[in-house]
Amino acid sequence: DGGFVTSIFSERGQDALPSNPRQISSIAMNPLYFYPQIFLKSLNSEHDSALSIIEDYIENGGYLDWARSRIWSGDEHESVSQAYQRLTKKVSERREKLNRQFSHHLPAIARGDRIGEGILPVESALDELVAPLSKQQQVLLLVLDGMSQAVYRELSEDLIRQNWVEIQRDGAKGPGALIAALPTITKISRFSLLAGTIGEGTSADEKKAFASHHALKSLASTKFPPKLFHKGDLQQMGSGALASNVREVIAGREHRIVGAVINAVDDQLSSGAQLAVNWSVESVSLLRQILEAARESGRLVIFTSDHGHVLDHDMQYNKTSSDAERYKQATEKTASGEVVLEGGRVVQSGHEVIIPWSEKIRYTPKKMGYHGGGSLQEVVIPIGVYRNAGEIDPIEAWREVPHHEPSWWQIETVAVGVAEEILKPAVKPTKKSQKDKHTLDLFDQIESDGSKSTVDDNWIERLFISPVYAQMKTRVGRVIIGEDQLESLLMLLVERGGQQMIGALIQTLEIPAIRINGFLAGAQKLLNVDGYPVLSIDRTTKTVSLNIESLKTQFEL
Repeated sequence: DGGFVTSIFSERGQDALPSNPRQISSIAMNPLYFYPQIFLKSLNSEHDSALSIIEDYIENGGYLDWARSRIWSGDEHESVSQAYQRLTKKVSERREKLNRQFSHHLPAIARGDRIGEGILPVESALDELVAPLSKQQQVLLLVLDGMSQAVYRELSEDLIRQNWVEIQRDGAKGPGALIAALPTITKISRFSLLAGTIGEGTSADEKKAFASHHALKSLASTKFPPKLFHKGDLQQMGSGALASNVREVIAGREHRIVGAVINAVDDQLSSGAQLAVNWSVESVSLLRQILEAARESGRLVIFTSDHGHVLDHDMQYNKTSSDAERYKQATEKTASGEVVLEGGRVVQSGHEVIIPWSEKIRYTPKKMGYHGGGSLQEVVIPIGVYRNAGEIDPIEAWREVPHHEPSWWQIETVAVGVAEEILKPAVKPTKKSQKDKHTLDLFDQIESDGSKSTVDDNWIERLFISPVYAQMKTRVGRVIIGEDQLESLLMLLVERGGQQMIGALIQTLEIPAIRINGFLAGAQKLLNVDGYPVLSIDRTTKTVSLNIESLKTQFEL
């Protein structure tokens, strides 16, 4: 919102607003700069259930945390840094409020109450997700220890660029999530994920439990049981490359179910270095090589974590009797920002623990980030299922989906336009540009005369039963587009006056970006009779246009 941005800078005077185009260009890449009111509004709503809070966090929260981790680092321009600091303060206050609301539902999570559709306890992931998918195809369970929703959102964008396509269950409203075991630490939540039952254990325990898991073992051959690799297994001795035996297993088809644990995120959190990491397939050691091996064997990749984390953004140190980062024994006193939890999903003495719901508390010396607590960032585990874009065979009960982003995040062209709007002086309309209230528009006049043509709203139905359409189907042969998809495309274009941006088509029609060119090419083959441009694509403006009158003429409608 330009007015909000201007008001931030106005505290430092008119000259505080950057006027250098390079400054504006760099600022425009940060969604928080031009969308602060939308950004804050998404953190400002009240929620009455754990499901609504978690769904909102999946939809917006990861992007919000990703963005605020960027503006936390400030900017080389002092006026921008000051604006970022004020915005960060407001956002953190509202995140604290949302985490407080979420804390009221932590007792239910500790007991193991079911949250809702698509939200699974971490210990049920093998039974409810990995095993059913493994019945249809080879699977790689890829666990990035400590990966939060924010890190996942950044990595998932790069996965799409690397030609991986996300798939979701039929009927799912969006991506789901796993709920970490408590406290949210590796030896508990990761063991629970890889063993398929609540508990705690070491890497060796995880390997044994994964290989002997009943549902997974029943799908694998006796000779090639479920196989799990950890950090020490992945790297080739004397090299930074993926170990050849690991590559052979993942790229091969003998082992139906393979798991791999990557510690890049958790290792970064343990560092005291003040580094802003740009998470990508390249920046995570060995990830690109593992994904390429999975691509060779046509494996589905289930991309997840064992828990999330909170970053140290001016956290408060509270001393405890243990060395745990963000939990303490139930025998200690409870302070502000903490909650006592009891239940079967709490792996501590007496199934009781005290954890901070606030993101502002730590119990150990300062480092980059922490986990163990009960904030949304730690409890809500990202999960996504991907397949190589080269695979096109259907997967029963699953469908490909486009990469989803909240509307406020899509600022590639909007932000620059807002920047120009802020800087240019207001221009009052001239008399020539003002419409004479006594002068009727030509089309208004036609309508008032009652001679304006009525809308033909059933021509799409007639299209699919027309002889010309039947001839076109015979002529072009097999195309990767169904009549229901073509109908949706036509209806959407008609609703938008015959023209629509390709990006909007991707989201509305739920077609992955990598598939959209093939989809539109198939539609053109069916609609462009004898080369007439009934359906045209402008690659420069990234728009699709439908000439309705030409379509009716060519198909004799």
